[in-house]
Amino acid sequence: MGWFSVGAIPCLRMIRRDLFSIASAASLLLSVLIGVSWITSRRVPVGMYVARPGGNLYLIGANRGIISAGAIGPWPEGEFRVTTSTSPVFTIKERTDHHYGRLLVAISGTGWVSVGADGHVPWRNWLAPNPPPGPAAPTSRVWGAMMPAWALLILASLLPLAWLIVRAAQAIRSRLPKPGECVHCRYDLTANASGVCPECGTPVPSKPEVVA
Repeated sequence: MGWFSVGAIPCLRMIRRDLFSIASAASLLLSVLIGVSWITSRRVPVGMYVARPGGNLYLIGANRGIISAGAIGPWPEGEFRVTTSTSPVFTIKERTDHHYGRLLVAISGTGWVSVGADGHVPWRNWLAPNPPPGPAAPTSRVWGAMMPAWALLILASLLPLAWLIVRAAQAIRSRLPKPGECVHCRYDLTANASGVCPECGTPVPSKPEVVA
């Protein structure tokens, strides 16, 4: 129990520090990705789509500075695409938008996925109109959310900024002399009674006498 109380606390602090650094690095990478998507989406839409047959299609994309993420299901086939010009043919029949403040919009609704004669979902140019649904188009549900890229960029940058502030504070604190050290060269002045630092000659301030 004594070993745990003495030795485990520094270990837990080290683990917490490492986790903080890893999370900050991940947030920094996320910030870079959001920034690149923000800039790219001003010229062309960007999207990534992942699905397994019979499951949901999960998507994340950016268009004109707006980041969107969501799911459509069920999805008839497997997908994994990263594209800047096309999107799957999905028609929303009913859509409801839920506004949370001025930044976040949640979307829910129903629609259908167009399925071609070959059993595959056709893809179209992002801005082209949807063709009519195929005969095997099942009814699907859609969920999603949209937020401006600049707002997500600020949120993702908070953790790296906090890491930078903590590191700067630690660097400043490490440069300050510890109690009993010379303020100039940080020589150990323990038991020194000469009034000056023997290493650099800096005067040592005398301790005030305590009057009983």
